[in-house]
Amino acid sequence: MIPQNKLNELKALRCKIQACRDCDLRQHYDKPVACAGSPIAEVMFIGEAPGAEETEQGKPFVGASGQMLRAAILDAGLDLENVFITNVLCCRPLGNTFPSDVSYVKACRHWLYEQMLFVRPKIIVSVGGQAHKHIRESDIGITKACGKWEEHVFSLYSGHKPNTEMSYRAWYMATLHPSFCMRGPDTRYANPVMELDRQGKENLLKKHIASIPQQLQIIKGGQI
Repeated sequence: MIPQNKLNELKALRCKIQACRDCDLRQHYDKPVACAGSPIAEVMFIGEAPGAEETEQGKPFVGASGQMLRAAILDAGLDLENVFITNVLCCRPLGNTFPSDVSYVKACRHWLYEQMLFVRPKIIVSVGGQAHKHIRESDIGITKACGKWEEHVFSLYSGHKPNTEMSYRAWYMATLHPSFCMRGPDTRYANPVMELDRQGKENLLKKHIASIPQQLQIIKGGQI
């Protein structure tokens, strides 16, 4: 059972995020899209940015991509009420394209790490290439990184110096974004993931999510 004080704190955090005016994307929307889920979740999913339906409803992953992700979570035997879902960006990018200007990511970064420190999940899963790039701060592309587990220390950077008061250690995995899974095969690149058809990509997403319960058992059992 979730303590009432944690629910109150989550509500307050959502209100703070929705009142954010840290970048100029905010002027195009009534309010940013805040997080959803359990404030004591063991698993946190972090996507890239809200889409049109997420912006309208004020909740992350509620559109077609969200339906695929939530179906994969349920298929893995996880309870949607016991996970936490958020995004790297709190506002929908103009043109629905993730911005190349990193200032938008930097403006939202403190919200992301505040959520990590508030929920304190055992596992963090980035959903999509941009989420992986900015959360893991890695140059390794999503098709090579996805499905691999590692323990990682996430830090909120102030300039080029880590803020030790805003760092958090958790197990990490990247997975494909559902919108990518909805596309057909792309044979322009010598990449086996890109060449998969829609069903193949969705099956890979489900395989990654299905590995979470076992990873949780290993962590709790102290085997790693």
